[in-house]
Amino acid sequence: MPSSPFARTARVPADEQDLFTALRGALTARLASYLEGKAEEVAHLAPEASPLVDSIRGLTLRGGKRLRAAVALAAYRAVDPEADWEHVIDVAAAVELLQVFLLIH
Repeated sequence: MPSSPFARTARVPADEQDLFTALRGALTARLASYLEGKAEEVAHLAPEASPLVDSIRGLTLRGGKRLRAAVALAAYRAVDPEADWEHVIDVAAAVELLQVFLLIH
């Protein structure tokens, strides 16, 4: 039986893999920092809502491939391959938070 062309695994150059790994780490740190700040705000303003924030934080930070962030990075680098990729972190964080909202909604 011939193998499916869709079964192939794309090979990403090692430097690009390192870049995506760095992006995932930076994105996770950015999201954790943002959500920690929101948790502190909620604890002060409406402590009864803290479990909700904790649930949102858990859903957001539970991991994953962060493909939306990788697409944002790829689009950014398509425009300017030499640009500093760290400018994408806030955009990628916003996209991830939008996805969490859509999953909850």
